[in-house]
Amino acid sequence: MTLGRILSLAVFLRILGAIFNPGFLSYDDYQSVIRLVIPAQNISGIGWIVQESELRSPLVRIVLFFLSSMGYSLGLEDPIHQLRLVYLFVGLTSILSVYLAYRSFEILGRIREARIAATVLSLHFFMPYLNTRVMFENIGMLPFFASIYFCFHYFYKIKNKSFSKWTHLLIYLSVALLGIASVARPQVGAIILIWPLIFFIKFLKQKKIALLKPLGHVVLSGVLVFLIIGFVDQYLRGSFHQTLRLYFEYNMAHSKDYGVKPFYYYLPVLLGLVQFPFLIRFKGWPNFKEKYADLLPFILSFILFFALHSLVGHKEERFLYPTLPLVFVLISPWIAHLWESGCQRHLQLLGIANVIMGVAICLSPAQWNVVGLVKHFEGQANVGKIISYKDSVGMYPLAYSREPLPAIQYMEEKSMDTLQTNDSLVVRKDYLEAFVNESQLTETASFCPGPLESFVIFLNPKKNRRRDCLHIFQLKKT
Repeated sequence: MTLGRILSLAVFLRILGAIFNPGFLSYDDYQSVIRLVIPAQNISGIGWIVQESELRSPLVRIVLFFLSSMGYSLGLEDPIHQLRLVYLFVGLTSILSVYLAYRSFEILGRIREARIAATVLSLHFFMPYLNTRVMFENIGMLPFFASIYFCFHYFYKIKNKSFSKWTHLLIYLSVALLGIASVARPQVGAIILIWPLIFFIKFLKQKKIALLKPLGHVVLSGVLVFLIIGFVDQYLRGSFHQTLRLYFEYNMAHSKDYGVKPFYYYLPVLLGLVQFPFLIRFKGWPNFKEKYADLLPFILSFILFFALHSLVGHKEERFLYPTLPLVFVLISPWIAHLWESGCQRHLQLLGIANVIMGVAICLSPAQWNVVGLVKHFEGQANVGKIISYKDSVGMYPLAYSREPLPAIQYMEEKSMDTLQTNDSLVVRKDYLEAFVNESQLTETASFCPGPLESFVIFLNPKKNRRRDCLHIFQLKKT
């Protein structure tokens, strides 16, 4: 496919995800972003966003709040419509990653790999959905990848002696983008270490002291970016780099409270994301030096990121998300080798399967049990108490309602005497058996996950039970 067609497919799938899947991926992206962005008409202003930002920088929320506010000013009163606009903006900006993945190989004259990298990044089953979410790992993905791309571009120009007096500006651009990414995800800031590492490797090979001179630009740009981010934080929050300090202190004290995983935890996660079992086709080995020597900035960035995150005890799959464009660039030469070795039909079928799965995910709103619950009660004139049987309602995303709703009350033990006529009892699917023979109740609504989310529940019911069907009951009218 040509680049234009690849980009068109990428745009289409991300529009699909933004419009038809207004749910959210995890508790963090709701709690840390969505509730501070929508509904715009109920948010008192930037001061409140800054106050509620807790550990993370308020800058990301402020930018997204301007988008939801713009939607409201255009007549989008429903929080879901405002969120769709935000998702659409985030998804369409992610298309730049597709273009940069293509350019990474195009400037090397390797067009087949350029098309493969762009296609994988566009059509991988998870990317259209992930690229439209407002979780910090996705927000930081584009500037992080763009930073590594401009680092790669700089060393390409140096190697091919096509540089000018302006070439060093690529260093400043790369470091600035890495700073932007670190605002969303502070850990990625450590990748600035690849600059001195690459210079050192080049120096060991060529023994030219001139190779170390550009390190001054790296240091200067790094200091400038660090100061700018710090002073912006001081303006918004009252002290220099308050966000970084709070984030560091909290994680040092509490990261292990969220669970500790073995150092190798990310390896199977990574292999699953790249669909490694479907890429095992031994057709001889490619010339790795020829294929990968020019991709050193991508390789070192990934290794450094992966190693640092593997050394930290608290691990979650989402922590790897910022590296996905890097990963897809790095597997593209292997896929190109398979293509050239006669695996075209296999790779075409894998691509079609990814598109089908991607479309299915885009059309299956995530967390729809709790989002549907909130939308069900929105606009009802006589809403009594909303009672959750045990932990049936684990999340209660009130931001999806344009008007206030009653707080959730919890019933730890079955007690029908406490219910009144307008009260609603919410029971999750796994607790339904306790109410099978309850003649006083009538089911008024139910909200269930789509087929794919149901499959996720099936694979890991202990972790994902909170996503299961919610059934709403009321006392029968007498």
